[in-house]
Amino acid sequence: MTDQKIFVRLHFGHSILKREGISSRFRETFPFPDVPFRELTSRCRRILDIELNAGQMIEDVKLSVSAGTEVYFYGRPPGTGSLPTPEELLEQIRKHY
Repeated sequence: MTDQKIFVRLHFGHSILKREGISSRFRETFPFPDVPFRELTSRCRRILDIELNAGQMIEDVKLSVSAGTEVYFYGRPPGTGSLPTPEELLEQIRKHY
């Protein structure tokens, strides 16, 4: 396995990722793509699930990844009144990758 990082962008923040030299690719996630997600995670060791809620998709993500893939979560509960900034998202990406 190479050191190349694979990101599947299920969140916003593409411009800051591009500025930092991190490539990302958008994929539709409804209905949740179990088989493609499992295939994708066979080539990566970690998944960062970023949601604009309290984690409604985290179980779907955990159930769909390949064995041995670590799953991390970052989200904002409803009613917090603010969206995470691109800088906050980049901080989470750096923290887990």
